[in-house]
Amino acid sequence: MEVEEGEMFTQTEVKRRYKSKKGPRPETSSEELREVYWENRAKTFNILVGNESKQCEIPIRRLEEFFTKTTSVTDVPKNILEEKSSKIPKVKIDDWIETDFTEKELAEVLKKTKDTAPGVDGLRYHHLSWFDPSSKFLTLLYNECKEHRRIPAHWKEAETVLLYKGGDESKPENWRPISLMPTIYKLYSSLWNRRIRSIKGIMSRCQRGFQEREGCNESIGILRAAIDVAKGKKSNLSVAWLDLTNAFGSVPHELIKHTLETYGFPEIVVQIIMDMYKGAAIRVKSKNEKSDRILIKSGVKQGDPISPTLFNMCLENVIRRHLETANGHKCLNTRVKVLAFADDMAILSESKTQLQNELLKMDEDCTPLNLIFKPAKCASLVIEKGRVKSDAEIKLKSQSIRCLTEKDTYKYLGVQTGIETRKSELELMKSATKELEMVYRSKLTPPQKLDCVRTFVLPKMSFMYANSVPKLTELKAFANMTMRAVKMMHGIPVKGSPVEYVQLPVGKGGLGIACPKITALITYLVSMMKKLWSKDRYIEKLFSEYLKKVAEAETGIEDATLEDMAEYLSNEKPVDKKAFGYNSFTRIREVCRGLCGNKDSPLFKIKIVVKDGKLAILTQAIKDGKEKVFTEERVKNLQALLKAEVTTALLHRFNVEKPVKSEVCRVIQQYPQCNKFVKLDGKVSYAAQRFVHKARLNLLACNYNTYSDVVSKACRHCGYERESQWHIISKCNFGMPRKITQRHDAVLFKVKKLIESGSKKDWELHIDETPPGPNRLRPDIYMKSPDGKQIILADVTVPYEHGVEAMQRAWDRKVEKYTDSFAHLKVGGASLSVLPIVVGALGTWWKPTSKSLEQLGIEKGVIRRAIPEICSTVLEYSKNAYWNHIYGNEYTDIPQKFGDRKPDSTSWKKEKIVKILSSSPI
Repeated sequence: MEVEEGEMFTQTEVKRRYKSKKGPRPETSSEELREVYWENRAKTFNILVGNESKQCEIPIRRLEEFFTKTTSVTDVPKNILEEKSSKIPKVKIDDWIETDFTEKELAEVLKKTKDTAPGVDGLRYHHLSWFDPSSKFLTLLYNECKEHRRIPAHWKEAETVLLYKGGDESKPENWRPISLMPTIYKLYSSLWNRRIRSIKGIMSRCQRGFQEREGCNESIGILRAAIDVAKGKKSNLSVAWLDLTNAFGSVPHELIKHTLETYGFPEIVVQIIMDMYKGAAIRVKSKNEKSDRILIKSGVKQGDPISPTLFNMCLENVIRRHLETANGHKCLNTRVKVLAFADDMAILSESKTQLQNELLKMDEDCTPLNLIFKPAKCASLVIEKGRVKSDAEIKLKSQSIRCLTEKDTYKYLGVQTGIETRKSELELMKSATKELEMVYRSKLTPPQKLDCVRTFVLPKMSFMYANSVPKLTELKAFANMTMRAVKMMHGIPVKGSPVEYVQLPVGKGGLGIACPKITALITYLVSMMKKLWSKDRYIEKLFSEYLKKVAEAETGIEDATLEDMAEYLSNEKPVDKKAFGYNSFTRIREVCRGLCGNKDSPLFKIKIVVKDGKLAILTQAIKDGKEKVFTEERVKNLQALLKAEVTTALLHRFNVEKPVKSEVCRVIQQYPQCNKFVKLDGKVSYAAQRFVHKARLNLLACNYNTYSDVVSKACRHCGYERESQWHIISKCNFGMPRKITQRHDAVLFKVKKLIESGSKKDWELHIDETPPGPNRLRPDIYMKSPDGKQIILADVTVPYEHGVEAMQRAWDRKVEKYTDSFAHLKVGGASLSVLPIVVGALGTWWKPTSKSLEQLGIEKGVIRRAIPEICSTVLEYSKNAYWNHIYGNEYTDIPQKFGDRKPDSTSWKKEKIVKILSSSPI
């Protein structure tokens, strides 16, 4: 719908994507795109998916005229202010609000601020912390401002940028103004906002906007409960959703001052707040121009931390009058009159007539205060005896507002709301799926693509998971598309590859992308439990009664106990689903079934139980695992705890049911850092990243990995009976003198360089030479201390990761081999240490190897930094070994971008750190 001239959208409007009329963008090279991604991830992602910000090309004079009009003076007579504020109470305000700011207070505010876009001064909050780490100088500055009750004039200057919302690009109202203010002022404003907001009694319970609580979730939940109960009990309910025109920009400044005074704030606070607006101005910026100064003569400053609090306080004049006179709607035993999230309001009444009267009364209170409703963006829902009355007519400002039918919805706080509890979220899922495809087809590296999915694509679904009830079939389809896309991004076959590899955390050897369906079920369960456990008695009472009424209706129990309700939610009682209809708690039953009752469910058990007189969640990840009970004391991290249970179950299923495909992951789990490149690119080339995931799942193409009975499973080069990954990468005679030996030598070369710069660089060092004595074995490294009393033998091995058992066997064989064979070196009281250096062929790190390197005189910090390089080196050579085996002599090595390639010759093995002056007696 079009917005009339002179109006602005409110903050709750959703930015719409626009279609660019310009031609295709010039191609960006792969290297440029990959390099710029980590510098500005959000910007690069928006370029990839076509969400680039459009610049306003409206002539600057027209913009200046429009914003001058919308911020012009709006005089409200004194008698009107006094009349409309008659229900505002005097609150208790102690003297502390006038005391000086402290360094501790400033540090606490800084800690909670989000480091968003820089202000007009070009600074972010972290710049202030860097400039004044102890907050000493900023505290002095802000106390001076408080003392003089004024702020510097340039703190009141803001630059307003315009974001396109949709519609006709030539209309100024279709551009959202975002003001960039000096960051040093925003921090000062945050201090006052924190103090004012902490005063008890300034906000009604029904106002949940910009509070330190989950206001959106609570408001949506209360309204959903009221609609479900009216539908289930076949009772009456009338709802009207209201929208204020240019809400934040229309508040008269005299209303701000009068509201503060009416609440009883001291004169110093009132003067400080009003000084923030005295002479405040903006300069509107278009694509190529900037307007002259436009004084803000009305409205709160959008982008100012204190603005939401001031707006809510002004709106309290209207809300409190409504609460005083309206009857509202009785949902079971709880009275609901109005739900407010800043300017987004929903009015609830028992009947259409009552709703009409209450709307007219509220409009009469709002209009004199310059708070104007826009009928075209308002809507109503009238339910009589549990059915929607679609022909009901509700009027506002003598205009009929939209009345919902059974199939209609109204987007309230970002959620489609109507008579039906379960709604299709297909459009949002299609949007996310489209972005997944764009990311997949981009030129980013696999870790960068994974970061896009984890950081930008999937998080946009979180709000929907917590506040909406999408269809399970849609969730399942979206989850399958997400898993498919992530597999394709990493070159993993879509069919035949375990989904656990995608879902397990990176530290467990996976890719760290949780299943969207499982995430949605857990998120909704946590959201509902928070309401049932709420510290707000109003919300806890409403949802407890709601649950009891649903349980009684569907189970047929007359007076359901807490135990009955727990069994109902856990699917342990037979129910009549039609008795109350689909509702919020029906989804909880689906959650319990979806997480433990179906074939592909991750958990062995999840149910709702009663503990200490309250509902709690009982989980058991695996059959032989321990039962865990999560009570309301764990509410803050409940979602993380439930996800951890799912991870435990997935890991167990992966290890037990798919032992071959999980071999490498089990090795990664004993040293998770070797898998960090999955998140951060690390020192692994693009080619190696396309190779490693298929290899770790034993899915590389080779003769043995085929189901055909016609194709020979023997090695194409050496004739060994099984051409498996293990054979190609670690044992084939064709690759042994080429890539496999080179891989071993590359690790040895890197270790030698580390020894040369370590604490034992003055020791006698021999590489690949036979130590003195009768034995002809040649350890990779032979070291002897200057006094001859300590001898170290170290040997490199790069085994294939057939689980941790294979890595341990490789370690033990080296210890046994050299301990027994060189026992004669201990003659004369010298100590002998045998140190295996074990690195997995697919880029994993055997944890005890770190201790070996320490005993070779290498510092712990150096070892930590060297491990990614060594693992990358091994991975590059393994990749080359595989492709060289497949293509033979036609394959040409790609120059290594990362890792540490050894010299082509073997002369480096003969270099000595300490020249042997004389042979040591044995």
